[in-house]
Amino acid sequence: VSLNINLNSDKLVFPAVTVCTLNPYRYKEIKEQLRELDRITQQTLFDLYNYNASSTLLAGARSRRSLADTLPYPLQRIPVQPEPRRARSSDPSSVRDNNPRVDRRDWRVGFQLCNQNKSDCFYQTSSSGVDGVREWYRFHYINILAQVADTSPSLEEEALGNFIFACRFNQAPCTQENYSHFHHPIYGNCYTFNNKNDSSLWMA
Repeated sequence: VSLNINLNSDKLVFPAVTVCTLNPYRYKEIKEQLRELDRITQQTLFDLYNYNASSTLLAGARSRRSLADTLPYPLQRIPVQPEPRRARSSDPSSVRDNNPRVDRRDWRVGFQLCNQNKSDCFYQTSSSGVDGVREWYRFHYINILAQVADTSPSLEEEALGNFIFACRFNQAPCTQENYSHFHHPIYGNCYTFNNKNDSSLWMA
C-alpha cells in the first residue's frame, strides 16, 4: 500500500487595516466655534418652534438675517409644494379629498446647499423637526472641523507607542515603514498597516 499526502498552501496577503485615535482636534482649538454654533442653534429653535432652551435667551435678540450672516446655511422653514390631485367629478369622495386637512403641515425644516458659484442649489429637508435640526447641526459641526488647520504631527514626530502599544505579524515586529499616516476631521490621527500590500512581512 502506497499513500501520498500533499499539502499545498498558497500565500495569504494580510489586508490593509486602519486604526484611528477618535480624537480629531483638541477642544480648545474649536471651542469658540462650537459655542457659537450652540448659541445659534438655541436661537434657531426659538425662531422655528418658540422653544427656549436657555433662560438667558431673549426673544428677537438676533434676526434670521443676522443668523444667515453668521452661518452660510441657516435652518429655515421650507414650504411644501402641494401635490396635484386627480379626482373625477363622479367620485363621491372628491369633495372630501380636495378639502385641506386642519392638521396638514405646509412646511418642512431644512437648509439650502449650493455649489461654489451658486448656480446649482437644492434643499436638504426633513419632515421631522428633530431630524432636521440634528442633520443641520451635524453638517455645521463637520464643516467647522474641516476648516481647522491640520496641525497634527507627522509620523516621525509622534511616538506611536502612545497609541499603538504592540504590533507583530509573522513573528516580526512592525516598524514605521509598515505604517502610513493621515488625518481625518472626525476620526483623528489614523494609521494604515500594509497600505500598499508590497511587503513580504505581511504574507503568511
